[in-house]
Amino acid sequence: MSDFIEKFKCALCDCEITNDTDSKEHVIPQSIGGRLKVKGFICKVCNNTKGDSWDAELARLLNFFSLFLGISRERGEPPSQLVRHMDTNGNFRELVFLPDGSYKIPKPIYKVTNNGDVPQLSIQAANKNQFKQLLGRAKKQFPKLDADHLFNKASVEHDFSQKIFNTSIELIDDVQSGKSAIKSCLALAAYHGIKPQNCLHGLDYLKNSEAKPCFGYFYERDLVLNRPNDTVFHCVAITGNNQSKQLFGYIEYFGIHRIVAILSDNYEGEDFSHVHAINPVTSEYLDIEIDMSFSKNDIEDILQNNQLPLISKGFAQIMPIIQAKRAKDRIDSILDVSIEYAFANCGAKKDELLTEEQLRKLQILLINKFQQLI
Repeated sequence: MSDFIEKFKCALCDCEITNDTDSKEHVIPQSIGGRLKVKGFICKVCNNTKGDSWDAELARLLNFFSLFLGISRERGEPPSQLVRHMDTNGNFRELVFLPDGSYKIPKPIYKVTNNGDVPQLSIQAANKNQFKQLLGRAKKQFPKLDADHLFNKASVEHDFSQKIFNTSIELIDDVQSGKSAIKSCLALAAYHGIKPQNCLHGLDYLKNSEAKPCFGYFYERDLVLNRPNDTVFHCVAITGNNQSKQLFGYIEYFGIHRIVAILSDNYEGEDFSHVHAINPVTSEYLDIEIDMSFSKNDIEDILQNNQLPLISKGFAQIMPIIQAKRAKDRIDSILDVSIEYAFANCGAKKDELLTEEQLRKLQILLINKFQQLI
């Protein structure tokens, strides 16, 4: 006998959901740190296709902040991203921003110059393997070159400077990333037993390519009543009111993108309010309260996206939290490198107790290295 007593249909393609076709859909995409899943909402095919299009585009436009904060994902890591960094002279150079928060040069540098009759070789590489390959190239060009000596002599450079990036905030659009956001609202509704069909405008927007967007940015006031002052989070919330017939959704990403969705203006079910919020860095679920009481003017502003120019308010509110975390991560990384360096050079062998002399040397090495890197 089937586990499905009632026949469910996929919210997006209307095919019947069975044990074979059902999927575990993330309420917030796992690509940006989501964990909570819902079954009986969309089929496997729609899960895969919309994940590869709608959710992938959302993850792409949020990727810089995913890397910048070091979010945790169930599968894989955010992809590396090419960024522009401003140096102390005001000049820009390109770097590759890595998932661990570090950087590397986009491509290796192999440069030969002449100092009189003596060739000068300069090599910069992102890792040891790349450096070794370039030394092999140099060996072919200069047969007398002692490649092994140069490899052992090469130094690893740690760059912990507080870099200034030239980046822009990409907006949630009405083509793909916006559909991902509205899908999250409907997924949360399904998780709490509310049929997607109750979200009349939201469902029409997802299924009908000609439908107008049912959402817009909102910054007139902070809808989060108990916003933590030290945490950046993702949030999806839905609320339905039988008397007003309104069903609203709220979506927030990294505290910067704050979006209200008019999911229905013909809701006839019981009153409800549900919130799902998560810290994408720690995967911790948060107890967040949302106030979604809107006037007619608010709704008009939302649908016309009149408050989009106020996005800087959200950015200004959140950036101190992001910068504080980055500063802490920077100190932690410098300390890790300093400790590793001190132990490697204090004269002690692995797994042996340190002598008083080695301990004294380790402390000096650690302090000096830390001061040098910071």
